[in-house]
Amino acid sequence: MPKYLDLEISLNDSPYPITRKLRGPAETGLHQLHHYLQIAMGWQLSHLYLLETAQGNFSRFYRRHSTGAHE
Repeated sequence: MPKYLDLEISLNDSPYPITRKLRGPAETGLHQLHHYLQIAMGWQLSHLYLLETAQGNFSRFYRRHSTGAHE
């Protein structure tokens, strides 16, 4: 497993391209990744979020697997 992951993040539905490139530890969880994104975008940790992955969608309030089950 690599020590670091290089990510390119693009915002959808923006009137102009908004992209950031990040490098972080490979073991970073999705909730920690959210904090990294907040810093990279200059945001204030003051909104809901949803991360879409091949394994399912994840947010601050629930994690939904591709099967539709909630945790």
